[in-house]
Amino acid sequence: MNTPIDNSYIGITTPHFREASDFYVRHFGYCRIADAEGFASVMAPNKKRCLGFAAPADARPSTPLSGVHLVFLVDDVTTVLAQFQHGGVPISRGIAIGSWGAKHFVITDPAGVELFISEQAQQSEPLCHADPISAGAPPERQQARGL
Repeated sequence: MNTPIDNSYIGITTPHFREASDFYVRHFGYCRIADAEGFASVMAPNKKRCLGFAAPADARPSTPLSGVHLVFLVDDVTTVLAQFQHGGVPISRGIAIGSWGAKHFVITDPAGVELFISEQAQQSEPLCHADPISAGAPPERQQARGL
């Protein structure tokens, strides 16, 4: 593969996606970085870890039915798709655009884990500063994050 893929996050499918993301914002000081219909993601205070939460596939066809999936962020999803195809990797789901605005495709690793290869969705403004839930964080978290 010509394009290294080194930016990734863990995705969790749950009907309680909003409550789960709120939990990490309130109790771990994470910052909300995406919030869309059926999807929310948060980033750790050190900006080294992200978690994504998605509604189950019955609500969003491009999402796994349940459990954990991995998301790998790339600059050009079309180029990476071609590289996987050239390398003989079976494509589970072709390119689609999720409700959160990111273009992605899906492959499955030998353990059965779905791997979303995705371009980063563009945000109109950083949600970390616009997130009303951040105001509910404990005072020490607000001070550490400049809230």
